[in-house]
Amino acid sequence: MTEKRSFLALILGALLVCSTLLAQSRNVALKSTVSPTSRYNDIWGYHDKATGREAAILGASGGIYIYETTNPAAPVRRGYFSASSIGWRSCTWNDMKEWKGYAYAVSECGSGLAIIDLRNLSAPRYVKRWGTTYWSHAHNVGMDRDRGILCVHGTGGSRSDTIRFVDVNTDPENPRLLASWTTAYIHDMSWQDNLLHAGNIYAGNYSLYDTSLSMSSPRLLGSVRTPKAFTHNTWPSYDNKICVTTDEKAAGPMGIYDISARGNPVYRASYQTGGSRAIVHNAFLLDYVAHISYYTEGYRAVDVSNPRSPVEVGFYDTYPGSSSGYNGAWGCYPFQPSGNIYISDIQRGLFVLKPRAGTTRYGSGTAGTGNTVPRVHTIGSAYVGNSNFTLGVRDAKGMTPAVMLLGAGRANLNIGNSGLYLHVSLVPGPVVLASATNGAGATLLRLGIPNDSTLNSLKLNVQWFVFDTNGKLDLASSQGLEFEVFNK
Repeated sequence: MTEKRSFLALILGALLVCSTLLAQSRNVALKSTVSPTSRYNDIWGYHDKATGREAAILGASGGIYIYETTNPAAPVRRGYFSASSIGWRSCTWNDMKEWKGYAYAVSECGSGLAIIDLRNLSAPRYVKRWGTTYWSHAHNVGMDRDRGILCVHGTGGSRSDTIRFVDVNTDPENPRLLASWTTAYIHDMSWQDNLLHAGNIYAGNYSLYDTSLSMSSPRLLGSVRTPKAFTHNTWPSYDNKICVTTDEKAAGPMGIYDISARGNPVYRASYQTGGSRAIVHNAFLLDYVAHISYYTEGYRAVDVSNPRSPVEVGFYDTYPGSSSGYNGAWGCYPFQPSGNIYISDIQRGLFVLKPRAGTTRYGSGTAGTGNTVPRVHTIGSAYVGNSNFTLGVRDAKGMTPAVMLLGAGRANLNIGNSGLYLHVSLVPGPVVLASATNGAGATLLRLGIPNDSTLNSLKLNVQWFVFDTNGKLDLASSQGLEFEVFNK
């Protein structure tokens, strides 16, 4: 990738605007909580691209709740689907994913895949339960987020598993079984770019597989024992350079692995909090920030822009009890454009949080080649002193000039009514930085945040424009992205 290094102390100082510090916890604001019942499990989210509405898909022992969080301070219950109405028993373990406006859920206490239509968010609709003959129970469901293929796993005993690959892209209400794979038990997994990252909890391994040639017989690329040998979940970075894992036992850390060689994952570092009795559960990477549900230690945000030296940059403790046992924060969902984070707490329900380490995406952007809108992103969070902080764009036309605007304010200006939108305010005048995309349609500008505490609370806005004759006015543009500089 193209990379340009620039020290922006003067730029950041010139754009400094007034802001108030977040008052609750460290660098994380509580927006709201909801607790409609007494026991909860996993969580996922839904974003309606047409309307901008957002919702939490909250798992509970008795069923599945849908809460709209478009106003994060006042979640609205839009639906509830009881376990009995689905055909399941009440259960400790439910899991769900979303694709094209449909939620897909599995349970350890019932067979098949529950399908819920979220497209009319004001009135979600239960569709049906599919695949009851394929598995009697399932611990988890993963997803290829590019192709719309589910990976249902945890259907066997402690030593074996039959993974089911299910197409929900072709016909979301009528899934289709694509392949089955008998292998060692997989407790949790993630899957992108034909790389399947398996958490073999009982074997204590993180295993990396290539599914490009076969889903019924994936090729093992490499395997490594994780620090506490109880590998729960895995999640890779967008560029498949690193992957984080969690070991779900006392003093089990989040591990960080280099996977760039596509062989045995190489251990780089660990992150741990809460002392010798705290248990980590789920970790997700978004733009090289790990968002973690850490049971009794609540939500944790950890910057891994330097994978050898992770830095905790925020937390919100959802559980008031002691640092031991399987209590508190179960699930985490950090992928909403608003930057709001969902945490499901086993005893206390849904927490809607806003970490300063996150970003907010806004505006529509303008599509170019392949009818694709270039994606603006960060590497790491903008904490004071983070020399690794980087702004980038990807999914753009390759080998072409690109320009980044960095300013202090939002805009939504349709330039000359052309359909090309400007999302960074022109007052004060933004900084303009030039680069060029590589063959994969990506570029990075490594900026670095000066070690100057007076920059705390500075909010900045960024947008990329890429020269592309398939765009408007020969340009494609990203959405706007807002981030905050903060003291960690």
